[in-house]
Amino acid sequence: MKNKNRRLLTYQDRQIIYSMHEQSFGVREIGRYLNRCASVVSRELKRNRPPPRVHVRMIERAEWADN
Repeated sequence: MKNKNRRLLTYQDRQIIYSMHEQSFGVREIGRYLNRCASVVSRELKRNRPPPRVHVRMIERAEWADN
């Protein structure tokens, strides 16, 4: 299996993802803007959802996800 060159999402990438998502941009649009696959954006949004009944502003999620 070939080792693909993958780069991790940076804090700035996460800020952009959550900010654009809050502005109702779709995952494909966000992915094109960041030059990433839409699946990467989708997984990031799904993976770093706050627990149920916890209300967190989208930009705060970037800080929470980066830890």
